[in-house]
Amino acid sequence: MAVAGSVVQSRRRSYDGIAVKIDWTANAAGAVTEVGTFTGNGYLVEVMYEPGTADNLYDVTLLDSGSKDVLRGLGANQPNAAGNTYDTKYRSNIRDVDGSYFFFINEPLTPTIANGGNLGTGSITFKFSRNQP
Repeated sequence: MAVAGSVVQSRRRSYDGIAVKIDWTANAAGAVTEVGTFTGNGYLVEVMYEPGTADNLYDVTLLDSGSKDVLRGLGANQPNAAGNTYDTKYRSNIRDVDGSYFFFINEPLTPTIANGGNLGTGSITFKFSRNQP
């Protein structure tokens, strides 16, 4: 697991895209301050949250190069009792400007975690597909 206030990233390629897993550990204030970036290359099709020892209602954002939350608020108030999986196909608030449900991402992304609790831990997996679902 990551040291307090940081993340450890891993990437896994599949036949149609990549999955980026972020293992995080919050500092004493409940924040993850040393986050780093990764490049999303494809359509964001799924986000999986695994709370570990995080406090209830922790917050996750995934910021693009313009500091806009790619998740559009879906990472807010994550429960710590069980993990969540969001399939973006069924999320009407994750839309491109033309109204389509999927948008291609090919830029650096920065995950942020807040309200994770004193040394709280968790994991987030972002799945990208090269093919539009």
